Amino acid sequence: MSRFDKFSKELLPTIESGLQSVFDHYLENNQNSVRHMLAYHMGWEGEGAGIKAQGKRIRPLLLMITADAVSTDWRKTLPFACAIEMVHNYSLIHDDIEDHSTMRRGRETVWVRWGIPQAINAGDSLYTLAYLALLGARDNFPPDIIIKSSYLLNLTCLKLTQGQYLDMRFENEDSVTLNDYWNMISGKTAALISCCCQMGAISGNSSDEVCEAFAQFGHFLGLAFQVKDDYLGLWGDLNQTGKSIESDLVSHKKTLPILYALQNNVNFRERWDAGSINKDEVKEISQLLTDDGTRKYTHSLVQELTQQAQDVLKKTGIRNDAMDALNDMTWSLVERES
Repeated sequence: MSRFDKFSKELLPTIESGLQSVFDHYLENNQNSVRHMLAYHMGWEGEGAGIKAQGKRIRPLLLMITADAVSTDWRKTLPFACAIEMVHNYSLIHDDIEDHSTMRRGRETVWVRWGIPQAINAGDSLYTLAYLALLGARDNFPPDIIIKSSYLLNLTCLKLTQGQYLDMRFENEDSVTLNDYWNMISGKTAALISCCCQMGAISGNSSDEVCEAFAQFGHFLGLAFQVKDDYLGLWGDLNQTGKSIESDLVSHKKTLPILYALQNNVNFRERWDAGSINKDEVKEISQLLTDDGTRKYTHSLVQELTQQAQDVLKKTGIRNDAMDALNDMTWSLVERES
C-alpha cells in the first residue's frame, strides 16, 4: 500500500461523512426533494450507488493531505474539503448538461433522469451548499483564513466558468490551437485542483511563497489530469471510465489528442473537416491516431506535466509523510484507467 493509499483509507470515510452531514443539516430528506437528486449524483442513492458512483474524491483528499503537509490538523479542514468537492460536483452537473453527456461514473446523468431545468437547480443547490459548508470552518480557523479561502474559491469558480465557456466556444471554431487548449483547461480543470492545494497551504497560515508553490503544483497536476482524461476519452475502457470513448469524436470535442492530430495527420484532418463522425467510425479513427503517434505523444505529455508538478513540490523544502503521499498521488494519476 502506497503512502497516498494509507492517507486515503484514513481520510475518505471522514470526507464522505462530512459531505453527508452538510446535506443532513441543510436539505430536506425525502424522495421528492432536491436532496434526492444531489444524493444520486454524489453516488449515495439510486441504482448503482456506491464507491464507483461516488468518484475518487481526489480534490478534498488533495486539500487535506496538503494541510497535513504544512502541519495543520487535517480534521479541522473538513469544511474546506467539503466545499471543494461540492463545487466540483456542481460543475459536473452543469457540464453534463452543456456537453449533452448521458453517462457519469457508469450511471445516467442528472439531467437525463430529471430533465435539464431540475438538473440546473441541482447544480445551483450544490454551489450554494459549498459556501455554507466552507463557513463551518469558523469554529477552527480565524476570520482571515476563512476570508482568504472564500476569496480563492470564488476566484476559482470564475476561472471554471471561463474555461467552460472556451470549451463550448471551441466546438464551433475551426482554428483552435494548442495554446488555446492550454488556456481553456487551465480554467476548466487545473484551477480547482490548484485551489485545493493552495487552500490546504492557506489553512496552515503558510508563507506566500509556500502557498504559491502548492498552487503551481496543483496547476501542473491539473493539466496532467485533464490530458489524461482526454487520453481516456479516446482510448479508455467504458467499464473502467464509465464514459463512452465515442463521445469526444462524435461531438467534435477539441481535446489535446484531437488538436495534435489535426496539426500532424492530413488524413485525420480531411475526415474531421468533412463533417460529423459516426459512432461506427470511432474504432477505426482511434486506431489511426494510435498508429500515427498521437496516442504516444499524449501519454508522454501526461508524464512530462506530472514531472513538472513534482519538481515544483520539491521547491517547498518540506519533507514529511504527507509530501510523500502527494508525490505518490501524482504518479497514480498518470497510470489511472478511469
